[in-house]
Amino acid sequence: FAYEPHQFRIAEAMIALVFFDPAAFPGVSIGCFAANMIGPGTFYDAVLGTAATGFGIYAMKWWAERNGKPYIGMALYAFLNAFMVALEFSYNSNYASQTMLELFVWIMLGEVVCGVLGGTILHFIVGKRWKDIVSETKKGQEEEFHPTTLQ
Repeated sequence: FAYEPHQFRIAEAMIALVFFDPAAFPGVSIGCFAANMIGPGTFYDAVLGTAATGFGIYAMKWWAERNGKPYIGMALYAFLNAFMVALEFSYNSNYASQTMLELFVWIMLGEVVCGVLGGTILHFIVGKRWKDIVSETKKGQEEEFHPTTLQ
């Protein structure tokens, strides 16, 4: 269920990682592009779908930074992404039998379930452990690299 209007992409939950590490923004966008390239869509779909994801993530992060509510930001992402993908699909002859509203509703359903609900769960899990994860990573990097041993 990762393609077509009935999209339930588990990877949509990864949008929550943008709140913890800015490197997740290009990572999620590149992942979207790669998934769309190997899927049944076209290059056109990969570019527009990635643009929708990138714009949605930017708006999500912008909202959350100003209001401190990442969950509302994820809902904004879901709405924008569903709208832009539905708009793209409405111009695709494969979906001529469906109105843009029908396309939007189906895409939005998948965004809410996977992106907002899954992203909220991931945000909660990672948020509780983020400082521990980062400090363990930094500690591990310090232990692995000793400039004095290079002499």
